[in-house]
Amino acid sequence: MKTIVSLFLLFVIVAAHANANHLKNYSCLGQEKNLVDTIPTDSLIFTRVEIESMFPGGNPGWAEYVTSNLQYPKKAVKKNIEGTVVVQFIVGRDGKVSNISVFRSVHPLLDEEAMRLIRQSPDWTPAVQNGRKVKSYKRQPITFKLVG
Repeated sequence: MKTIVSLFLLFVIVAAHANANHLKNYSCLGQEKNLVDTIPTDSLIFTRVEIESMFPGGNPGWAEYVTSNLQYPKKAVKKNIEGTVVVQFIVGRDGKVSNISVFRSVHPLLDEEAMRLIRQSPDWTPAVQNGRKVKSYKRQPITFKLVG
């Protein structure tokens, strides 16, 4: 039985590798092309890209935006609630954010404020794959820390 399972796994690995190489390049009228480049990217949402989407101004711009716009919920301050909420969203080819959700929750009060912060953010710089702007998922941590 172990031999059959091992042979089956070996077959799956070899088949997957052959498929990957098959999709990678093909020749058309003497010109070699990458099949991935021919797939329309309008409807695809990438999870891994060559160049990640980013907030305008990069990390310093993000830090300034959070400092200026974060509104620590008063009830969370009274209850001494703090932590890091991770928000997941899609950055479109036009830089607009959509499909905002909480990936890692701390407390509903902080979760809602983190989503509001993303929802109201300016357009992001979209991700790039194969030299083209693409839709991509982004996970952004937002830390809530009480001082004093």
